[in-house]
Amino acid sequence: MSTFSGFMDEVDGISIDRFEEPNLSSTTFFLSHAHTDHMSGLTTYGNFQILERLPEDKVFIYSSPVTTQVLKEMHPQHENKFKPLEIGISQMIEIPSTKKTVTVTLLPASHCPGSVMFLFEVKNKTILYTGDFRWKLNQSIPKALCYSTGEVKTIDKMYMDTTFFFERYTKFPCRDDSIGEICKLIKDWIERGKQYQIVLATSAKYGYECVFTDIYKQVNIPIHVNQSQFDVYKYFPCMDKAITLEASNSQIHCHCNSWKSTCVNAGSQFVRQIKICAWSFSNWQNKRTISDRDTLHNKQYKVCYSTHSSYEEINNFLDALKPKEVEPNVIPDRKEDATKMYNNIRSYFKRHTTQVEQSPTDFNFTNFTSESTKSCMEKSNVDKEEHADIFDILD
Repeated sequence: MSTFSGFMDEVDGISIDRFEEPNLSSTTFFLSHAHTDHMSGLTTYGNFQILERLPEDKVFIYSSPVTTQVLKEMHPQHENKFKPLEIGISQMIEIPSTKKTVTVTLLPASHCPGSVMFLFEVKNKTILYTGDFRWKLNQSIPKALCYSTGEVKTIDKMYMDTTFFFERYTKFPCRDDSIGEICKLIKDWIERGKQYQIVLATSAKYGYECVFTDIYKQVNIPIHVNQSQFDVYKYFPCMDKAITLEASNSQIHCHCNSWKSTCVNAGSQFVRQIKICAWSFSNWQNKRTISDRDTLHNKQYKVCYSTHSSYEEINNFLDALKPKEVEPNVIPDRKEDATKMYNNIRSYFKRHTTQVEQSPTDFNFTNFTSESTKSCMEKSNVDKEEHADIFDILD
């Protein structure tokens, strides 16, 4: 879950992925993707102070075209405040409060539909904010991150998603393989007859847009969800046919009665449960399969699926871009984990001894206590137990 404050030291007057106090002092806003822990002040549970207090014509919330459409659907009365920026095209934006300009380029983040990274270029500084992202090992570096000569741009500071930046999460299977495994388990079961049902178990309430759309493409059956889920997912254009409120339309169910509860159709003896998770697959590189079968309940499976980068992928990302300074966007609330994460960032700098900067500065856990994380969760209207984000905390 994001613990990023919303502010960047290098650029005054802007906030990213935070839309409540003290960020309301900013006059230019950016949203990396439409998940609740990045939308403090913009969720359907908020009081929308950000929208009420921005009357100036030049004050907008910038995001990708897909995310902008979601925001307009959620808040149609404020649609003139949401501005789409095309991915891969650099654009100059004026910050009303400072009268200065910043060049912004959106890059694909491969986290969920519409998710992006933001590349900011001001004066002699280049800053990359990753938002939540999944990096493919040794993938080509986007052109926007390279000079015309092909050389990688100097990244002075990177604000980076560190959700799984721990050795115990060294590797994750690629998402295509994970989806393939999920669909294989689904098809093998439902092809036995109409009475055979699938229950998709997720420990996060929302954030499974890619999973549901990919299942629909391969199985051609929509996922039966509850009204609350439907009301969120309907804002994503890609979800049109992938979800349904009608139990009779599907053999695949996901919290379709209410949160952590399924309908009568999914309560028969002919049910296979598939839990989609990443946190419980620590040390996955030592396992031979993408899924685990429950030894006590032979109709229950876990499938490793992640929309955040693994430890190996993050290191590959860092080694490719070689940022001078790194600030983590996800601070664990346990001192032991936070210390490990900071040491892993330090290890990156030890590999690149030519770097001028050393980041992060001396780690002081008192700045990142569990109370701090709790505060971020409360402001984001995220359930403290379930962490209603794309990734699941509970096994």
